[in-house]
Formats: sequence, C-alpha cells, structure tokens
Amino acid sequence: MYTTIINKIKTILEGIPAIKAIYAYPLEGSPKTFPAVVFFPDTFSNLIDTTQTNKKEYKFKMWIMIDISGTTEQAVFTDILPKTVDKVVAELDSKWNDFIGSHRAWLTVDSGVWGLSVENKSTRAFAELSITYNVSNDV
Repeated sequence: MYTTIINKIKTILEGIPAIKAIYAYPLEGSPKTFPAVVFFPDTFSNLIDTTQTNKKEYKFKMWIMIDISGTTEQAVFTDILPKTVDKVVAELDSKWNDFIGSHRAWLTVDSGVWGLSVENKSTRAFAELSITYNVSNDV
C-alpha cells in the first residue's frame, strides 16, 4: 500500500509546473533545486468504527521548500510560498478521491508549521503539510 500511495503522490506533484524537485524520502541537507517538495511516511493507524466498518490511515509529512535568494522574506511568505502551497493542496484535493481495488480511498491535508531554515549560508522558507490517506475496509 505504501508504494501505491507514494507513487500516486509523486505523480500528482509531477503535474504541478511550479514544483521543480520532488523527494519521496528524507534528505541529508537541503534540496538543490527549488521549489522542492520533500515527503515521506509518518505513521499508520487502524481505526475500527463498528463491527461493519473500519479504515486505515496512512500519514505522511510533506515540506514545500523555497530558496529565498534573489527575493525577500516578505515576498516569499506573502506571495511565493502561499501560492505554491495552494497549488499543491488544490492538486492533491482534485486528484484524490478514488478506489484501490474495492476499497474507497480519500485524502486529507492539514497545515503545519511555516518557517525559515538557514543552511550553508542559504536561507530557505518552508511550509509543512500533514497528508492523511484514508482507505475504507468496510466488511
């Protein structure tokens, strides 16, 4: 299931022209090309609602990263990063409400921390997202 979900997220992100690099794994250091998206699995849960319905939740962490060289922090946080996040969220929302086999599947996206990171004298802005992929296992 993880491979299916990771590949689907990558395919959706590859369809966003504003995203220049996609990493489906943790990075040591920082991406070389921006805007970049880094995502990987976080947690997994089984949720039993009733004796007839239950679901699995596959959670992922995602970071959208922008290099701020050549612009200002204000421009990044009031224009560039919000537009990029909006594009990612809109694509995930519009492309993910389907079935895996006979199981209904849907995705939710929650916002996390936005901030700045300084590495090797370069400043990056980032926005964290929490992605939850829900799979219905109704009996």
